[in-house]
Amino acid sequence: MISLNHLTYQMSKSQLSDSLQSSWTSNASERWDFASTECVADITPIIGYLWLQVAANNCQTRLAIKLANKGNRCGVVDILQTGGWSFPTNPQAILQQARASRGVISQINEELALVNTILRENYQDTNLLHNIIFTYASILSQQISIGCTHSIVDVKLGKRTNVIAPWMTDVQLKQISKNFSEDCKQKLVIYKSEWLEAFQAILVEAGAAKPENLMIKNNPWIVQNCQGELADLVQVRWLLTNGSMPQCRAIGRQLILLHINELISGNDNLLTGNNNEYQKLYCQILPRICGANANWNDLQTQWNRFQNRLPKVSDFIVRQYLKNDRYEELEKSYGDPGNDLNIISFGLFPYHLADQETTVLIKEMNASYLDKLFEWLCRGNTYDPEVGIWLHKLPGEEVQALIRQEQNPQSEKLRNFKKLASIDQWQEPVISIFYRPSICSESEVMAKVRQFLCQGVNI
Repeated sequence: MISLNHLTYQMSKSQLSDSLQSSWTSNASERWDFASTECVADITPIIGYLWLQVAANNCQTRLAIKLANKGNRCGVVDILQTGGWSFPTNPQAILQQARASRGVISQINEELALVNTILRENYQDTNLLHNIIFTYASILSQQISIGCTHSIVDVKLGKRTNVIAPWMTDVQLKQISKNFSEDCKQKLVIYKSEWLEAFQAILVEAGAAKPENLMIKNNPWIVQNCQGELADLVQVRWLLTNGSMPQCRAIGRQLILLHINELISGNDNLLTGNNNEYQKLYCQILPRICGANANWNDLQTQWNRFQNRLPKVSDFIVRQYLKNDRYEELEKSYGDPGNDLNIISFGLFPYHLADQETTVLIKEMNASYLDKLFEWLCRGNTYDPEVGIWLHKLPGEEVQALIRQEQNPQSEKLRNFKKLASIDQWQEPVISIFYRPSICSESEVMAKVRQFLCQGVNI
């Protein structure tokens, strides 16, 4: 019977990948990639790549290289393409760009990864990429084919995880598909030793590694030493995160690029508050796992360089709707008829009556609802760049009570309050939907968001 690592290695083979791998011999001795098992609006591969480039800028023996995919739930390729990114595809162009900028992002294609390309094109029919064997082989074979020596994989656990298998016991299935909450509050990073050990045991049972080649130590991730079984790939670092929790505020291709810019530039307070789940992941754990002995200013510098290759971002249609001076128009569904794009926003009230009298904390949000809602919004065009979801509030953030009659909604203290379409009351927006009125009616959108707020948000 063929071993998992032998299958992975064979999937990486192609004439183009052989040529590319041999071309790295006179270049950097360490070539790192940050990948993910995917979930809706996953931004860790892009922010992880930026941290890897920061690390590469500080070490002449390192490069950041990535072989990226398109994705129905917003993949790296379709996110960057909507901003105007150009992907090198031949070995000479890949090497030239890597030398020039200490990093390169290429797009998966049949010449470089034939088996992977076919699998991804047919995954909905075969369901193979929801199996841990093929997820493991697919991700690592891509990295081998482009010449990686070190891999970081963000494994998304939760209800829609891609790392299940027919041989798993009920206990194992519950371990990887639970909601990962403590005191009814969602956790984004899955770092407890019992969770890491449970996934480590799954890697062993799948045939990925022997127990002696897997280590946890004092880090919130698992280290797999490959022992020469995966070509040039020396080490894999497995980071476990909660795919049942929204990864950021934005779901949608244009929205994600705008949100990443707000996060890194500091215009969004999500990462500047107390030690919340998002700050732990993006500000603390990602730089550590990427080996970036640097600060946030270094990441901002790298992002500024990165943006130079995204010339279309300044022309994004959705950009104008995220400005504060447009919030007054959230009283109704509004948009640009010429571009067939409307926006409608909702608060917690009347779906959670506690918000009428007092400030409440959002403890949980069900990302599976948002995943299905986004898929529904995109049903006219799977890779629609403009439709999407903006979460004004995330788990761990507070929503203030409704404005009382005697309060002035124009005061500085209440500047985020708006008179929303769903109810004739001034309140803080929680979610905004960017939709095509030619495909989705306003009443349908309101019904689906109502279901999400009632069943998918816990306070």
